Amino acid sequence: MHVLPGKPSYSFVEQDIRGRLQLRNFFKEAREHLTAIGIARNSLEYIYTLFCEQEEVWPSQCERVITYLHALRKPVQAFCDLLDDSADLPPTISTYFFQLVISLNLANEQIQKLISLMAVYRSICRSTSHDAIKQRQTLHLRLGSFVNTSEHVFQKMAHLLDEAHFPDRQALTSRETDSLEAINFNS
Repeated sequence: MHVLPGKPSYSFVEQDIRGRLQLRNFFKEAREHLTAIGIARNSLEYIYTLFCEQEEVWPSQCERVITYLHALRKPVQAFCDLLDDSADLPPTISTYFFQLVISLNLANEQIQKLISLMAVYRSICRSTSHDAIKQRQTLHLRLGSFVNTSEHVFQKMAHLLDEAHFPDRQALTSRETDSLEAINFNS
């Protein structure tokens, strides 16, 4: 870009605009992942009820639970990937990423452990052996723990995402803020 003497360079403005667009795209995609996580979390009630209230669990039910857990893990992993790919975002929001990554990785690890436990239980669920009973108790405890902590973890993720988004929104002009409201990042 050639700049005439006495004329200001606008490259910093162009960089700022590109950075803001990148942030908008990031927050839009992050909200989409969070929404997908919320939808997939609805299956947790079915899973927990299955292990808490039913006397018998069948292999087909175990398979359905594994499918639900994979459906929950997919957007969690996608959110992790988004954060990994967003290393070049401004430092004003990167401080929140660390907490988001911890929350997401915790959820991801718990889901993966539940999938593994369920896969083992599926093969012995019709048995009345000591191993089957112990495996079901372990699943029951882990599911209970995950259900109890998942609400807090996912609310924390939404809150941290909002906090990270707030500094960007403060820097925007009122016209840009109105445009962002039209996109409605909070839905």
